[in-house]
Amino acid sequence: MRSYYQTQNRKTPSLLKRLILITALTSIFSSLFEIFIHEVFRIVGPQTLLSLNPLLVAKGLIYQPLSYLFVYGQIGEQITFSWLIGLLILLYFLWVVGGDLIERVGAKQFLLFYLGSGVFSGTMVCLSAYIFGLSGTIAGPGASILAILVLWSMFNTDSKLFVFYVFSVKVKWLVAITIGLFLLTTLNAYDILYFISYVSGVLFAWVYGLFVWQLQSPFKIFNPLEKVLIKMSGKITSFFKRKESKIIDIRTGEEINDDDRFMDEMLEKITKKGKASLTFFERLRMQRISKRKNRTK
Repeated sequence: MRSYYQTQNRKTPSLLKRLILITALTSIFSSLFEIFIHEVFRIVGPQTLLSLNPLLVAKGLIYQPLSYLFVYGQIGEQITFSWLIGLLILLYFLWVVGGDLIERVGAKQFLLFYLGSGVFSGTMVCLSAYIFGLSGTIAGPGASILAILVLWSMFNTDSKLFVFYVFSVKVKWLVAITIGLFLLTTLNAYDILYFISYVSGVLFAWVYGLFVWQLQSPFKIFNPLEKVLIKMSGKITSFFKRKESKIIDIRTGEEINDDDRFMDEMLEKITKKGKASLTFFERLRMQRISKRKNRTK
């Protein structure tokens, strides 16, 4: 069982520092100057421009399915104690979970996943608004935070986290409770667009973890279905993948196991340059080889 009691001693990746800093500063700036800019200059403020409004996206502000991740709060909402606490909780999850995922998949792939889950959720919000005639505005990295929490729980099915250095809780229950609170809050406030964005973020992460990393959720009730889906994806991949030629050792005449050779090369690379030198696809192949060997034992 892996423990996260040591998160306070871990060096925060530079990418994570930038994401946290940009989100915090953009949120504070847009909240402080939204009303001021609107009243003084008679133009729309930064919160309006950066938040996700399906109507404005349809009018040409096509960047909003990405930009809404970097602002927090409702348009015109003032910075209060509860506002700060809400933002800090999101950034805390980003720091703890993001640091671990970056160690596993690398900074570039983490960034693509983080932004990709947000853009996917934003796109689903816009499509739902168009199809069902919904209106409203959403802002904040909530969908992406839920996405990285889900993927994190799939990597750490039995791990524990020391929350705010006060008490420990299993990762899977922390994630389940967090998702439940997010969804219940939106339903209680009748924020359908937020609900859609959160559900989309969760589904994006689950599908990504299932098909890209061949991971299963920490809840055994879903494992039979997940095993079937993983098996189906493997068959589809094998169907389209060209059959590789065998590699023969000319000294012995025996076939060389290409997976073993690859693992040896990767271990040598880690020894010389460190784990961070591995690319996303090298990490992915190493994990799949390890899973395949574990199944054959």
